[in-house]
Amino acid sequence: MIKLTSIQIRCFLAVSPLAMLYLIFSCTNGADLEETVSIGRDSYKVKWLFNEPFDDQWQKNWIVEGDSLSVYAEARKLYVDDYKGATIWNMNEFPKNLLIRFKVKGKARLNNRTNFNLITHARSIDGDSLSIGSESGRKGQYKLYHIFPNYLVTFVDRWTRTRKNPGFNLLNDVAKGSVIDSVYKISFTVSEGRLRYYVNGEKVHDIQDDAPLGGGKVGIRTWNTRAYWYDVEIGEIID
Repeated sequence: MIKLTSIQIRCFLAVSPLAMLYLIFSCTNGADLEETVSIGRDSYKVKWLFNEPFDDQWQKNWIVEGDSLSVYAEARKLYVDDYKGATIWNMNEFPKNLLIRFKVKGKARLNNRTNFNLITHARSIDGDSLSIGSESGRKGQYKLYHIFPNYLVTFVDRWTRTRKNPGFNLLNDVAKGSVIDSVYKISFTVSEGRLRYYVNGEKVHDIQDDAPLGGGKVGIRTWNTRAYWYDVEIGEIID
């Protein structure tokens, strides 16, 4: 059940029912809406914090690290064409108990690794907010994301793996690969140290971290891939 504040209700008074679901997020950027989300056999009560429409204002919320051939938004999708490695950070800070979901699709290109990575709970080594973009000094090199605290989930053409940083520690490895021209609905949840990663509703990783990370930055990462991302939603798990 979604709960709306009085301000949000007034935002929708003159709106047709068909436009209601879209404006729930566009009027509020997805904030302060509560919903019970079911993924496979699991359910989460979520307070939505962020929803990205990838319109012409998308760079107010995201910043790119790396030298990709192109990164741009069009038709409510984020397109990335990359060979060297790129990370697209959300500028907000998010809590430790988190649900992230998005859709992604690889597009045909010679040598496409369909590399769909997710970085969460990212902070600086000293525990402060992580510097991102030009302030970080990073240019998308993969090894530089292994030296500060974060969870890193990789979904590529040969496997999907969950790691914890710093130290590039492997938490789980599954021989499930991605391919071009397939839409993948990805969900990642972290709740009191339990990490679960879903691909099209199938639970691929289920890990208990006895020393869980605190909240922090969230980023989309890729390497040697042409693809687009869309329907990115981030919320706090509250039950």
